[in-house]
Amino acid sequence: MERAAIILAAVDDARQSLKDFDTLQGGRLALGAIPTVAPYLFPETLEKFARCCPNVELSIHEDLTERLAEAVAGGELDLALAARTFQDDRLEVRVLYTEPLLLALPAGHPLVKRRRITLEDIRAERFIHLDEMHCLGGQMLSFCNEKGCRSRAILGGIE
Repeated sequence: MERAAIILAAVDDARQSLKDFDTLQGGRLALGAIPTVAPYLFPETLEKFARCCPNVELSIHEDLTERLAEAVAGGELDLALAARTFQDDRLEVRVLYTEPLLLALPAGHPLVKRRRITLEDIRAERFIHLDEMHCLGGQMLSFCNEKGCRSRAILGGIE
Protein backbone atom coordinates (compact mmCIF):
# COMPACT_ATOMS: atom_id res chain seq x y z
CA MET A 1 0.00 0.00 0.00
CA GLU A 2 2.82 2.37 0.90
CA ARG A 3 4.59 1.69 -2.39
CA ALA A 4 1.38 2.22 -4.39
CA ALA A 5 0.88 5.58 -2.65
CA ILE A 6 4.41 6.65 -3.63
CA ILE A 7 3.81 5.60 -7.27
CA LEU A 8 0.46 7.42 -7.39
CA ALA A 9 2.05 10.54 -5.89
CA ALA A 10 4.81 10.38 -8.55
CA VAL A 11 2.19 10.05 -11.31
CA ASP A 12 0.28 13.06 -9.91
CA ASP A 13 3.53 15.02 -9.71
CA ALA A 14 4.37 14.14 -13.34
CA ARG A 15 0.85 15.10 -14.43
CA GLN A 16 1.17 18.49 -12.66
CA SER A 17 4.61 19.08 -14.19
CA LEU A 18 3.20 18.46 -17.67
CA LYS A 19 0.27 20.76 -16.96
CA ASP A 20 2.64 23.47 -15.66
CA PHE A 21 4.81 23.13 -18.75
CA ASP A 22 1.83 23.27 -21.12
CA THR A 23 0.67 26.50 -19.50
CA LEU A 24 4.24 27.76 -18.96
CA GLN A 25 3.57 28.13 -15.23
CA GLY A 26 6.61 26.13 -14.23
CA GLY A 27 9.25 23.71 -15.39
CA ARG A 28 12.57 24.25 -17.10
CA LEU A 29 13.51 25.47 -20.55
CA ALA A 30 17.04 25.05 -21.88
CA LEU A 31 17.90 27.21 -24.91
CA GLY A 32 21.02 27.18 -27.02
CA ALA A 33 22.38 29.68 -29.52
CA ILE A 34 25.53 30.41 -31.43
CA PRO A 35 27.57 33.26 -29.87
CA THR A 36 26.97 35.60 -32.81
CA VAL A 37 23.18 35.32 -32.38
CA ALA A 38 22.61 35.11 -28.62
CA PRO A 39 23.67 38.65 -27.61
CA TYR A 40 21.50 40.25 -30.29
CA LEU A 41 18.40 38.10 -30.19
CA PHE A 42 18.05 36.93 -26.59
CA PRO A 43 18.09 39.98 -24.27
CA GLU A 44 14.77 41.57 -25.26
CA THR A 45 13.06 38.26 -26.01
CA LEU A 46 14.13 36.66 -22.74
CA GLU A 47 13.11 39.71 -20.75
CA LYS A 48 9.58 39.41 -22.18
CA PHE A 49 9.57 35.66 -21.55
CA ALA A 50 10.65 36.14 -17.92
CA ARG A 51 7.82 38.63 -17.34
CA CYS A 52 5.30 36.31 -19.00
CA CYS A 53 6.51 33.09 -17.37
CA PRO A 54 8.33 33.97 -14.12
CA ASN A 55 8.13 30.43 -12.75
CA VAL A 56 9.90 28.79 -15.69
CA GLU A 57 13.55 28.11 -14.93
CA LEU A 58 15.46 29.26 -18.01
CA SER A 59 19.02 28.33 -18.94
CA ILE A 60 21.00 29.64 -21.92
CA HIS A 61 23.92 27.85 -23.56
CA GLU A 62 26.18 29.33 -26.25
CA ASP A 63 28.11 26.99 -28.50
CA LEU A 64 28.86 26.09 -32.11
CA THR A 65 26.02 24.89 -34.33
CA GLU A 66 27.14 21.26 -34.46
CA ARG A 67 27.41 20.96 -30.67
CA LEU A 68 24.06 22.71 -30.17
CA ALA A 69 22.39 20.28 -32.58
CA GLU A 70 23.88 17.34 -30.70
CA ALA A 71 22.69 18.80 -27.38
CA VAL A 72 19.13 19.17 -28.70
CA ALA A 73 19.17 15.67 -30.19
CA GLY A 74 20.51 14.30 -26.89
CA GLY A 75 17.84 16.03 -24.82
CA GLU A 76 20.25 18.42 -23.07
CA LEU A 77 18.63 21.44 -24.77
CA ASP A 78 15.00 22.01 -25.66
CA LEU A 79 15.81 24.14 -28.70
CA ALA A 80 18.68 26.02 -30.28
CA LEU A 81 19.13 28.96 -32.64
CA ALA A 82 21.73 28.77 -35.37
CA ALA A 83 22.60 30.88 -38.40
CA ARG A 84 22.32 28.14 -40.99
CA THR A 85 20.08 25.21 -41.79
CA PHE A 86 21.26 21.63 -41.72
CA GLN A 87 19.79 18.17 -42.21
CA ASP A 88 19.47 15.95 -39.17
CA ASP A 89 16.68 13.36 -39.05
CA ARG A 90 16.65 13.51 -35.24
CA LEU A 91 15.64 17.18 -35.26
CA GLU A 92 12.96 19.42 -36.66
CA VAL A 93 14.67 22.40 -38.30
CA ARG A 94 12.76 25.56 -39.17
CA VAL A 95 13.90 28.76 -40.86
CA LEU A 96 12.85 31.73 -38.74
CA TYR A 97 14.05 34.45 -41.10
CA THR A 98 16.59 35.25 -43.77
CA GLU A 99 18.68 38.33 -44.28
CA PRO A 100 20.83 39.63 -47.12
CA LEU A 101 24.56 39.21 -47.17
CA LEU A 102 26.23 42.56 -47.71
CA LEU A 103 29.60 43.46 -49.16
CA ALA A 104 31.81 46.08 -47.50
CA LEU A 105 34.31 47.89 -49.70
CA PRO A 106 37.01 50.49 -48.99
CA ALA A 107 36.01 54.09 -49.78
CA GLY A 108 38.04 54.42 -53.00
CA HIS A 109 37.13 51.02 -54.50
CA PRO A 110 35.85 51.17 -58.12
CA LEU A 111 32.68 49.17 -57.24
CA VAL A 112 31.52 51.54 -54.47
CA LYS A 113 29.36 53.65 -56.79
CA ARG A 114 27.50 50.65 -58.25
CA ARG A 115 23.95 49.96 -57.03
CA ARG A 116 24.24 46.24 -57.79
CA ILE A 117 27.34 44.07 -57.73
CA THR A 118 27.43 40.63 -59.33
CA LEU A 119 29.58 37.62 -58.58
CA GLU A 120 31.55 38.29 -61.75
CA ASP A 121 32.36 41.80 -60.46
CA ILE A 122 34.00 40.41 -57.32
CA ARG A 123 35.35 37.03 -58.44
CA ALA A 124 38.97 38.27 -58.49
CA GLU A 125 38.67 40.30 -55.27
CA ARG A 126 40.35 39.20 -52.06
CA PHE A 127 38.00 38.67 -49.10
CA ILE A 128 38.48 39.00 -45.40
CA HIS A 129 36.03 36.83 -43.47
CA LEU A 130 35.43 35.11 -40.16
CA ASP A 131 37.17 31.85 -39.35
CA GLU A 132 35.33 28.86 -40.84
CA MET A 133 34.45 27.60 -37.33
CA HIS A 134 31.81 30.37 -37.33
CA CYS A 135 28.73 29.67 -39.45
CA LEU A 136 29.13 32.80 -41.56
CA GLY A 137 32.85 32.17 -42.07
CA GLY A 138 32.17 28.59 -43.17
CA GLN A 139 29.40 29.73 -45.50
CA MET A 140 31.65 32.37 -47.07
CA LEU A 141 34.54 29.95 -47.50
CA SER A 142 32.23 27.38 -49.14
CA PHE A 143 30.74 30.06 -51.37
CA CYS A 144 34.20 31.32 -52.39
CA ASN A 145 35.44 27.80 -53.12
CA GLU A 146 32.30 26.90 -55.08
CA LYS A 147 32.30 30.10 -57.14
CA GLY A 148 36.03 30.38 -57.67
CA CYS A 149 36.46 33.54 -55.60
CA ARG A 150 39.70 34.31 -53.78
CA SER A 151 39.49 33.97 -50.01
CA ARG A 152 42.20 35.93 -48.20
CA ALA A 153 42.47 36.18 -44.45
CA ILE A 154 40.39 35.39 -41.42
CA LEU A 155 39.31 37.59 -38.54
CA GLY A 156 40.00 35.96 -35.22
CA GLY A 157 43.13 34.36 -36.64
CA ILE A 158 44.39 37.28 -38.75
CA GLU A 159 47.09 36.40 -41.25
